[in-house]
Amino acid sequence: MILKTKMLTIIFLSIVILSACTNINLSKYDSDNPMVISHRGSPVDYPEHSFAGYDDAINKGSKYIEQDLILSKDNKLVVSHDNNLKRTLGIDINISDTNYNELKKYKFDNGEHLHLLNDIFEKYGNDVNYVVETKQSGNKNHLMENELLDVINNYRLEKNVILQSFSLESLNYMNKKTNTIPQMLLLNDSKSEHIADIIDTIPTSVKIITLSGNKMNKKSVDLIKKTDRLAMAYTLNTKTQIEKARQLKLDGFFTNETERALENKK
Repeated sequence: MILKTKMLTIIFLSIVILSACTNINLSKYDSDNPMVISHRGSPVDYPEHSFAGYDDAINKGSKYIEQDLILSKDNKLVVSHDNNLKRTLGIDINISDTNYNELKKYKFDNGEHLHLLNDIFEKYGNDVNYVVETKQSGNKNHLMENELLDVINNYRLEKNVILQSFSLESLNYMNKKTNTIPQMLLLNDSKSEHIADIIDTIPTSVKIITLSGNKMNKKSVDLIKKTDRLAMAYTLNTKTQIEKARQLKLDGFFTNETERALENKK
């Protein structure tokens, strides 16, 4: 009887642990249930890519938080949209020219410094999903891509990450290393506007194509969907933009306004 009780307890705990995980399943997302990605956390109220911003987005119901990566001089995966820190920290230096120990000295208004991807993974584990963008693609013989895949593997988060980039070169390289992690191709204004000219050149390993919100339209969205991919857009914040996403039947979008976007899903 005691053994049976212990077995039932183990099974129950296993179910609880599995249910707590937020593994990615792209097939569950469509225009009726769009994937909402918290763009750089909650940048309206908190520093970009800060723990405070991520906490805020997650507390508002987000299941997807975004990380932009810049490789530091000493080859650390720094989470930052900009290479130069003038806009975000008021310091006119480049991450790529600076060692991480030096970068840590500069603080945001809330006291946080720039984080490494390892720090983000360590803090949130598999309680949330990550949409990670490679920048400076191809630099240093794809050192960034190799480091990224190693960190994902070390934290066993292969089922909780979407790899995103504006660079097909970067995505193709990572797909050769592993084809089990979903990939998202980001399109700039020009490519979003002329997607019909490039759609046939995008490899099938790319499961999500994300348009610039400035250029999204029904024709482009329908074209992406016809290739059995998810059609998404960046960065939609206003009620008008979010409602347009619904009308165009987008399968998901990036937003700075997580609460508003999730409220619109209901």
